[in-house]
Amino acid sequence: MNLLLISKTAIIKQIFNLVSSKLDVTLSISDINISHKMFDIIIIEDDLLDDKFPLKEYAKRLGIITKNSNKYANNANFTLPKPFLPSALLEILKEQKDALSKEIEDNKSIIEEDNTLVEDEIDDTIDYIQTLANDITQEIDDENDESIVNGAFVQDGGILDPSELSKIEDILTNTSDNTIIQEDENEADEWMDLSQIIDDAIEEVSVYKFDGKSPI
Repeated sequence: MNLLLISKTAIIKQIFNLVSSKLDVTLSISDINISHKMFDIIIIEDDLLDDKFPLKEYAKRLGIITKNSNKYANNANFTLPKPFLPSALLEILKEQKDALSKEIEDNKSIIEEDNTLVEDEIDDTIDYIQTLANDITQEIDDENDESIVNGAFVQDGGILDPSELSKIEDILTNTSDNTIIQEDENEADEWMDLSQIIDDAIEEVSVYKFDGKSPI
């Protein structure tokens, strides 16, 4: 964790040097309210505050050393009462270090959750595109399948054009007429056979002579 102290008070600088070494904190000290580098924590004495320079833009957490904590409660993440003992600074820096660790973990969880949502959205999109592609492929296959005839097309004559339909109708008509003619010819043949039988019978009995006029 890196920390910037903005202070002109010698005793405050000494206390920060002592405590920072115990907490494994990289300490930088400045006596002017200027910083163009990002820090985990910036702590500044209240009399060095400059409204024209927004320190919060350069620190994850901002602390103010002041005798009036209520006055700066809304201007910083925490305040450090003036004067303060090394033990008080030690506890405050431990709290801020833990708070930073928690923020890092929370941000990491948010990022992982966002990445999971993005991955799920990508998977859903891929599945949708794959389904759409399959549907289009199926439609193309159906259009190229000659065994499948569209219903509207069937209503207009199906796969046969009008001339072909007319030829089929003629064949069916001629077949029906030929059947009737064939039946008539068969019936005539039957009558011809019966007439021949009668003629043969009459011719056969005509050689006989019968007495009287009794009916034969």
